[in-house]
Amino acid sequence: MVVDRLNPVRHAAGARAGRIAALVLLLVTGLTGCNQPAATASTPTPSASDQSAVDHLQPHDWLRLGPYGVGNLGCDGQEVAWSTSTQPISKQNSRNDVIKVAGQTSPQPRVVASAKHGGTLTDSVPVTGSWLVYLEYQQHGNSATVDFWYLTAVDWSNGQTIELASATQGAGLGELPWYDAANGRAAWNQLNSAGASIIRVHDFTSGATATLPLPASMYPVQPTISVDAVIFVDNSTDPARAHEDFFGRRGSLRRFDLATQKLSTLSSDPTAWMPEARGTEVVWTVMPSTGTPTVAGVRLGGGGVTTYGSNPVTPETDGSIVVWYDSHTLKFMEYRLQKSKLVALQLGTYQDPRSVSALCGTRLFFALPPVVDGGSSTIRYVDLLR
Repeated sequence: MVVDRLNPVRHAAGARAGRIAALVLLLVTGLTGCNQPAATASTPTPSASDQSAVDHLQPHDWLRLGPYGVGNLGCDGQEVAWSTSTQPISKQNSRNDVIKVAGQTSPQPRVVASAKHGGTLTDSVPVTGSWLVYLEYQQHGNSATVDFWYLTAVDWSNGQTIELASATQGAGLGELPWYDAANGRAAWNQLNSAGASIIRVHDFTSGATATLPLPASMYPVQPTISVDAVIFVDNSTDPARAHEDFFGRRGSLRRFDLATQKLSTLSSDPTAWMPEARGTEVVWTVMPSTGTPTVAGVRLGGGGVTTYGSNPVTPETDGSIVVWYDSHTLKFMEYRLQKSKLVALQLGTYQDPRSVSALCGTRLFFALPPVVDGGSSTIRYVDLLR
């Protein structure tokens, strides 16, 4: 399957990572591989979210960018990061080639990274402390390969950069790493010299990089990190693995404790996809072969799995709440963990706020696609603490 990754908003807007944006349609039709026919569309099953209470929130304009798109948003407490372009939006130019950062309280944007190799900066921009991690790659025409990819970390406070990993020839689109950064570390999956999937972790305090000692039988992808734990999807447990494209890898949810070097299973159900761990909570999308995707969560230390809602697009958490865009209700949803309460978020008068987003403490930042925002971009936020 050939996927246009150079402008993922062309497929759909409303996901944290550029690659995820191309999957919004799969979230409502079911997960299929490239070699399998797509599931026949049927009348959507009413979402559990349909019965939730509705909170009306007034969005605040945080930063007006003008005719420049927003590829992705990232946040770690005080700083907000986003990928964008040095050239105004046009039919000829849709390439994100810089990453900017600004403080939440006094937004004075500054460029902290650029596409030094001529590629695009479309994927996630996770921030941990003063470090930001980003991926630059260049797709080879319309093929399923890339000319190169570079996974890089930059200290936005002083401009120092670290190349975490790279591939400079013949890499497939499926070899592009999934990655995350939190609690002073970065984690990502990549293929080793033998073609096996591995997870690497870089500690920004010590400067050390290590490969997780995982069983050779596992195929780890989509890592996320919180406290001293790396959570990942073990694609080796998915019975449909042989028929999946690189977007659709799912599997059991594993936890590797960096302090004790112990491996455990958080969910043996082989349908976990794109987890996010923050604080003491892990959330992910349950992607069944047929039927409606749901949002699931579990404590970082393990325990019972809870279902929060359905029809999600890439759920996010700060450890106390879970937020996702519901592709059925066309609203952002919020699940308050302590109260076990689900609410739909009506953002101003927007009938469909599908957008790139980032959960920043008690604020949800989002940026609508310029095509539905008057041809320009504005990064906005709503306060969830109320």
